[in-house]
Amino acid sequence: MDESNRRCQDIICCLMFVAFLIGMIIVTILGFSQGNPQLVLYPYDEDGRQCGLNDLETYKYLYFYKAAENFKEIKTSNIIQGVCVSECPKENTNTLKCKPTKSNPDCSVSDINFYISIGCNY
Repeated sequence: MDESNRRCQDIICCLMFVAFLIGMIIVTILGFSQGNPQLVLYPYDEDGRQCGLNDLETYKYLYFYKAAENFKEIKTSNIIQGVCVSECPKENTNTLKCKPTKSNPDCSVSDINFYISIGCNY
């Protein structure tokens, strides 16, 4: 095989990749300079409040109190039925240590929807 005819044939793909990288750098710079990363770092409860921020500073976690019921009935419209809790429950008391919402003013949860969080030690 004659090696004198070898030449670069992927210049167009290389230029497209470099343009993509430059575009991603520009989007990242704009996102951090003009955006608010906290909007995607903290979960929201069903009233639209961010857990762990402002008046919910001690309620850092989101608990879906109707997860089993919605999964059983395949209700995707109610998938956001969650409340901000101060800690994940470790035993079934049918009430949560949560910040009440309009849909769940007493922080109650039924037995079918109650799930216990168990810490994992690796």
